[in-house]
Amino acid sequence: MTLEDQKIEAVYTALATLFRVAWRAYHDQDRIVTNHRTWVSGKGTDSGGCPVTAPCKTFAFALTQTAAGGEIDVLDPGGYGAVTITKSTSIVNDGVGSRPSGLPRAMPSRSMPARATAFTCAA
Repeated sequence: MTLEDQKIEAVYTALATLFRVAWRAYHDQDRIVTNHRTWVSGKGTDSGGCPVTAPCKTFAFALTQTAAGGEIDVLDPGGYGAVTITKSTSIVNDGVGSRPSGLPRAMPSRSMPARATAFTCAA
């Protein structure tokens, strides 16, 4: 094999690899998180996309199912575990408790409406 043949083969290999990567990225789009609103409940399970009809049990799992800029809504009081917020997300508790469990106690509750507690983090 000549040097020129080796160069042509390298170009074809690179193009084939690029095509495979693009193909896989295009077809994996359904796996990208698109839920802008997810739900947690003390009776939930950490599976699926966390819709209101099948909420998650923990903030950590709900966060993985929530798109950046989205919202995690609390349905009832419960122990939702600790969470490290890694993207812009709101955790909202509309009157089901004084604050969502697992969030810091230093929340600005005096500046919130009486029936709603929210925690927003921009990463």
